[in-house]
Amino acid sequence: MVEQHPVFEKLVLPDLPLHPGLQNQAPDVLNNAANFVSDSQLDLLTVSGSNSHISYACDQNDIQVEAAIDSLSINENEPSIIIICAKLEANDSATYGQQTLMSRSLAMKIFERFDINAAFVLDLVGRPNYWSAFSQVKSDREEKKDAYELFCQHPRWHQKGRYDKMKAGATQGNKAPCSIYMNYSVAKNQTIYLVAAPDDGIWFSFLEGINVSNSAVDGSLLSPNELASSPFLVHALISNIAFEQATEYAASVRNRLMTQLKQVNDYADNQAEGSPVKPGDQDARSQLQRITIELHQVSQMLNTGLASAQSSMRLSERLLQAHTLFCERTGQGSPGTSVSRTQSAFQYVKDAFEYHNNWLKSYKTRKETAMNFVFNMVTQQDSSTNLTMSYRMSEDSSSMHSITILTMIFLPGTFTATIFSTVAFRASDAGDAEVTAWLLPFCLVTGVLTLVVLGIWYFRSSFGSWSHSVFEWYGRRQRGVGTRNQSGMMV
Repeated sequence: MVEQHPVFEKLVLPDLPLHPGLQNQAPDVLNNAANFVSDSQLDLLTVSGSNSHISYACDQNDIQVEAAIDSLSINENEPSIIIICAKLEANDSATYGQQTLMSRSLAMKIFERFDINAAFVLDLVGRPNYWSAFSQVKSDREEKKDAYELFCQHPRWHQKGRYDKMKAGATQGNKAPCSIYMNYSVAKNQTIYLVAAPDDGIWFSFLEGINVSNSAVDGSLLSPNELASSPFLVHALISNIAFEQATEYAASVRNRLMTQLKQVNDYADNQAEGSPVKPGDQDARSQLQRITIELHQVSQMLNTGLASAQSSMRLSERLLQAHTLFCERTGQGSPGTSVSRTQSAFQYVKDAFEYHNNWLKSYKTRKETAMNFVFNMVTQQDSSTNLTMSYRMSEDSSSMHSITILTMIFLPGTFTATIFSTVAFRASDAGDAEVTAWLLPFCLVTGVLTLVVLGIWYFRSSFGSWSHSVFEWYGRRQRGVGTRNQSGMMV
C-alpha cells in the first residue's frame, strides 16, 4: 500500500476537472513502482546567498537534494533558484513506458515543500500527450503573497521516421516530451524548476549556457544573478532549444522534399524536350513509383511537423501571456534587465514558430503539387497504353475481317470439294457420276455432329446467363438480410 502524501489530497479538489483524467491516472502512476527509482539520480543547479553563489552537481541522491533545498536562501532581497533535472529512461513496465530517475518519496517531499500542482505528477513520469500548458497566479501558503506557477510540455521533434508500436524497441524510439514545472514565490523571491526529459543530451543542454564557475561572466553565458532574478528565464532557454530542434526538423523535411522535386522536374523536362515515355516503359514507371513513395513519407513528416508547430505556437503564446502578466503584477521588466530580455526571447520564439509553421505549409503545398503531377503522369501513361492497345486491337480486327472474307470465299469451294471427295460419290468406269450407299450414313453422321456442337454452344451460353442471374439474386438477398438486421439493431 503506497503512502498518500498530503499534497496528493488535492487530487479530489473541485478545480481538478481542469485536468481531464487526473483523478484516475495519478493514483495508478503513484502505485506503479516502475515509474520511479529507489534512490534518485538528479542533476541539480542552485543559486543562493548574498553573492548569488551557484552550485551545479550531477547524479544527486535523495539526501543531497534535500540538503540543497534546505540550504536555499529565503531572504526577500536575495533571489534564489533551484533547477532539478530528472532524466527519463525507457521502461516497458512503467505507466507511459518511461521511468523518471527520481524516487517516489523525494517526489512527494518536493511536491509538498513547494506546493507543486499535483497534475504535474503525470508529466514527471513521461506522459506522452501534449496537454495544454497550465499557468496561474496563486497565493503563497505561508506569506499569502503571489506565487506564479506554470508547467507545460514541449513537442517532440526528434521523430523523423515512421513509428510502429508493434516493433521491438518501439518505446526507445518514441521518446517522451520535455516537461517543465516552474513555481516562483514573491514572498521568498525563490524559483524552483522541475525538468523531466529523456536523457538524449538535447533538452538539458540549456545548462551549458549558464556560468557555473563563479568566475568572470563570459558574454555568451548567463550570470547566476540573471538566472535567479528572472523566474521565467529557464522556460525561455528551453523554448529556444525546442525551436532549434524544429529548425533541424524543417531542414530535414526540406532536403527530402527538394530531392524528390528535382527528380520530378527532371522528368518533366524530359517530357517537354520531346522524349515522351513509351507505353510499357517499366523504368519510367518504376521511377514514378519511387518518387510517389518518397513523397508519401515526406507527407507524413509534414503532417507531424505541422501538428507539432501548432502545439509549439500555442505554447509560446501561453508562455508570453504568463510572463507579461508577471511583469505587470510585479512591476519588473525594465529595459536592459534579464526580465526584459526574457520577454523579448518569448516574443522571438513565438514569432519564429509562426514563420516555421508557414514554411511547413508552403512545403506541403509544393509536395501536393508534385504528387498531383506524378499522378497525372501515371494516368497519362495508362491512357497512352490503353490507346495503343486499342489501336492494336483495331488492327487485329481488320486482319480478322480480311481473314473472314477470305474464308467466305474459299469455304464454299472447300465444302464442295470435301463433299464430292467422300465415298458417297464416285465416278464410274465410263466417267459418269454415281451415288453410293454411303450417302445416307454420311448425312446422318454430319447432321448429328452438327446438332451436338450447336447444343454444346447453346448450353454454354445459357448456363453463363443463368449463373449470372443466380449470383445477382443471391447478392440482393444477402443485402436485404443485412439491411433487415441493421434495422433491427437500430430499433
